[in-house]
Amino acid sequence: MNYKKNEKPRYKKFNGVKSEKHHRERRVKDKKKSFSIFQKIHTKLILGFLLPVCCIIVLGIISYQKAHTVIVGNYEKSISQTLDMTGQYFTFSLGMVRSQIDEFYTDVDINDYFAGLYRISATKEIQFLNSTTEALKKKIRTDDLLENVYILSSDNDSMVTTKADDEELYTKYMESAQGQKIATDSSRYYWFGSNNEMDGLLQTDSTSSALRLARKFKKGNTCVIADISNKAVLEILTRINMGESSIIGLVTEDGVEIIPDNEEYLSAMRVGKEPIFYGKKFYEEAITNEKENAFDYINYNNENYMFVYSKVGTTGAMICAMVPEANIIGQVKDIKNITFVVVVLASILALLTGSIISGDLSKAINYMANVLRKAAGGDFTVELKVNRNDELGILAKDLSNMITHVKGLIQEVKEVGDALFADANQVAISSKVYVESTDNIKQAISEIEEGIVQLDENSADCIGQMDSLSNKITLVANSTSQIKNITDATEKAIDSGILAMSVLNEKTKYSTEIMSNVIAAIKQLEEKSKSIESIIEVINEIAEETNLLSLNASIESARAGIYGRGFSVVADEIKKLSDQSKESTNQIRGIIEDILSNTAMAVKIAEQADVIVLQQESAVNNTTESFTIMDGQIELLMNELKSILNNIENMEHAKIKTSEAIMSISAVSEETTACTNTVSDTAHHQLDAATQLDESSSELLNRAKQLELAMNQFHI
Repeated sequence: MNYKKNEKPRYKKFNGVKSEKHHRERRVKDKKKSFSIFQKIHTKLILGFLLPVCCIIVLGIISYQKAHTVIVGNYEKSISQTLDMTGQYFTFSLGMVRSQIDEFYTDVDINDYFAGLYRISATKEIQFLNSTTEALKKKIRTDDLLENVYILSSDNDSMVTTKADDEELYTKYMESAQGQKIATDSSRYYWFGSNNEMDGLLQTDSTSSALRLARKFKKGNTCVIADISNKAVLEILTRINMGESSIIGLVTEDGVEIIPDNEEYLSAMRVGKEPIFYGKKFYEEAITNEKENAFDYINYNNENYMFVYSKVGTTGAMICAMVPEANIIGQVKDIKNITFVVVVLASILALLTGSIISGDLSKAINYMANVLRKAAGGDFTVELKVNRNDELGILAKDLSNMITHVKGLIQEVKEVGDALFADANQVAISSKVYVESTDNIKQAISEIEEGIVQLDENSADCIGQMDSLSNKITLVANSTSQIKNITDATEKAIDSGILAMSVLNEKTKYSTEIMSNVIAAIKQLEEKSKSIESIIEVINEIAEETNLLSLNASIESARAGIYGRGFSVVADEIKKLSDQSKESTNQIRGIIEDILSNTAMAVKIAEQADVIVLQQESAVNNTTESFTIMDGQIELLMNELKSILNNIENMEHAKIKTSEAIMSISAVSEETTACTNTVSDTAHHQLDAATQLDESSSELLNRAKQLELAMNQFHI
C-alpha cells in the first residue's frame, strides 16, 4: 500500500463491544417474536380436524331433517294407505253383504210369499217359510260378516234366524227410529248401528252385532234386516296395528263407535261416556270433506294425535284412527340421539387427534427453531437431535450437518486468524526495530555531515591536524563498518519480513477459500430448503386426491337422489377442506421463501466477510511491496557505504601524500559534502519507508484484532 509522505493510513475502527451488543439485542428480539393463536400450526391443524366434524354436524342436522320428513311422510302414507285399504275392504265386504241380502229382497218367491200368494196351500206356505228360513241360516253360517237376517212383515209370518217371536215385530220395528227412517224411502238400503231397543225382541244384543242393514219392501208391509257380526268387524280392526296407544274404530252414521277392547286406555281417552270420534270437530270436518281418505293432526286431551279416516263406500260409516304423534317421531328421535352421540365422539376424536399431531409437530419445529436461533446468535456448541422418520427428521439431520460443517469452517478461520494475529505482531516488532536502526543511520550520517562541515572549515589547519583527521577517518571507517553491519542486519530483517508477508498472503488466500466454502455450505442449505418444495407438492397431490374423493361423493349422492343430498353437502365440505389444505401449503411455501430469503442474507454477509479478507490480502500485498522497496533502498545504501569505504581507503593511501594534495582537499571536501548529502537524502527516504512499514504493520495488526473479535462471537 503506497502512502504520500506524512500521510497516515485510513482504516475503519472496529467496535467489537458495539457489534456484540447488537447481536445480543437481536437474539433477544428474535426470542420475543411471537405469533397470534390463529397463526400457529397447532391451531390450524386442530381447526383442520374440526372442519370435517362441522361437516358431520351439518350432515347430522340435514339427515335428521330429511329423515324426519321422509319417516313421518312414509308413516303418514303407510297409515293412510292402511286405513284406505281397510275402508275399501269394508266397502267391498259390506257391499257383498248387501248383494246377498238384495238376492232375498228381489227374490220373486219371497215377494209372492209376503204378497199372500202361498196362502192357497198352507202346507206349501209352511214349507217355503221353513226352507227360506233355513237358507237364511245357511247364508249366516257361510258368511262370517253376517250375524243374523230378519225379514219382518205384518202381512205374513216373519222369517228370522233367531228364536224371536213373530208377534208384532214388524210394527214395533217400524215404530223405532230406524224403522221410521227406512219408511221414508224404500228404494235404498240404510246402514245403522246396533239398536238396543229392538235387541230384546229380536233375541239378540248389541255386543254381537256391529252394524245393521235395513230396507223396506216397495209393496206391502215388509222389510229386510241384516246384522253385521261385531266379532268379525273387531277381528278386522284388531289386525290393524297402528302402534302403541293408538285407537282405531268403525263409526256409523248414527254415532255408534266400534272400537277394539282396550278398556283401560279407552276410559282414559273418554270424558265420561262421550264417544271418542263421533261429534268431535275433526270428525265433523271429515264427514263434510269430499275426500274419501285423508289425515290431519289434532290435539285431543292436551296430546297431539294424527287423525286418519277412510269412508266406507255409501254406508255413511267411516274407519277412524288416532295415532300419537310420539309414535311417528319416535324413530326420528332415535336417529337424532345416535347422530348427537356420533358427532360428540367425532369432535372428541378430532380434538385429540389434532392436539396430538399438532403438538408433536410444534414441539419438533420449536426445538429446531431454538437450536437454529442459538446458532444464528453465534453459539455453535448446540446439537440438533431429533429422532423422527419423516420429513422433519430429514430436515433436522441436514441442519445438524450444516451446523457441524459451519462449526468446522469457523474453527479453521479462527485458527488462521490467530496465526495472522501472531504474524502481525511479529511484523510490528520488526518494523519498530527497523525504524530504530534507520534512525541510528540518520544520526550517524548527521555526525558525518557535521564532520565534513568541520573539515571544510578547518581546511586551512588541515596539515596541522592531519593526525587528528587520520584518527577521525579511522573512526569514520569503524562507524561505516558498523553501518554496513546494521544495514546487513536490516536487509536480513527485510527479507524475513518479505517471507512472513508471503506466508501471511498464503494464509489470507486460505481464509478466502474457507469463506468460499462457507458461502457454498450456506448455498447448499438454501438448496436443501428448496427440497421442502417437494413435500409441498405431495400435500398438493393429497389435496387433489381429496378433490377427486369429493367428486366421487357428489356422483354417488346424485345416484342416491334425494336420500344422497346429505352426501352432496359432505362432498362440498370435503372440497372446501381440500382448498384450505392448498391454502395451508401456500402458507408453508411462504415460510420456506422466508427461509430462503434469510439464507440469501447469510450468503450476502459471508460475501462481505470475503471482501474483508480480500482487503486484508491487498494490505498484505502492499506491505510486501513496501518491504521490496525498502530492500532496494538498502541495496542503494550498501552501494553508497561501499563507496564511502573506498573513499576512506583512498584517504589512507593519500595520507602519505597529504602534503602534496593539500590543494586538492577543498575539492575532495566538496565531493565528500555532495556524497554526504546523497547519503542523507537516502537515509531520509529510508526513514520514510520505515515509517510507512510501521504504519502498515499497525494496520495489519488492527485488521488481525478485528478478525479475532469477529471470530470470538462464535462459540464452538
